[in-house]
Amino acid sequence: MRTWLDELLGWLWAVARKWQLSVTGLVATIWQMFGHPSTRAVGYFAAGCLLVACFLVWRDERRRLRETTTAANLAERSARADLSLLALGARRTIMTWILQSHKVGWGTSTVKRVQDARTTCVHGEREDLGRALVVASMTPFAQQMQTAVTYLDRADLLFESYLAQVHEVSVAGKLGNPANEPSTQPLQDAREALWLCCRALEAVVDPELVARMKREGAWLERQ
Repeated sequence: MRTWLDELLGWLWAVARKWQLSVTGLVATIWQMFGHPSTRAVGYFAAGCLLVACFLVWRDERRRLRETTTAANLAERSARADLSLLALGARRTIMTWILQSHKVGWGTSTVKRVQDARTTCVHGEREDLGRALVVASMTPFAQQMQTAVTYLDRADLLFESYLAQVHEVSVAGKLGNPANEPSTQPLQDAREALWLCCRALEAVVDPELVARMKREGAWLERQ
């Protein structure tokens, strides 16, 4: 890690190099034009070269800073665009399942629907969201992406909890008896966690893209 002393020494070294180049060229020119100038005159010229050297170092540093800032801005815009598309794709997949589950309910094939939800919404999107989380580290949206991933993981745990209850009832030989049917509350909570995941992802998608999709009727929303 660079300290202020390192930066000061680096600046002095840069000024010294510029000054040496300026003095060498200028003194040689003066010597050719005026013969043997006085020591005082050479001193004035050397001081002038020092000012020129300071200016040149400042100009070079300013130019490097401008180029670095431009490159950083381009990298952030590129990461922002990639993140927006990743978040949009994940949100579309999860919202499609949420709306479908509201429409058909859990039905009699609850276990199969839960397994499909884990395959489609959780495991299917976890890798993309993990990649999006890495990309988000280069943007101001890291916290929103972390929130989305947290809700997705919570939904998976709730789905897994329900399947564990089904397994216990099945092992006990009580499956099929309405009195022993596992509660679907974990499923309701899991669906709510997925909805909150979508809310977090919505904050990551480019607002202009969201507005355009809403105008075109392509933006999925919970009824």
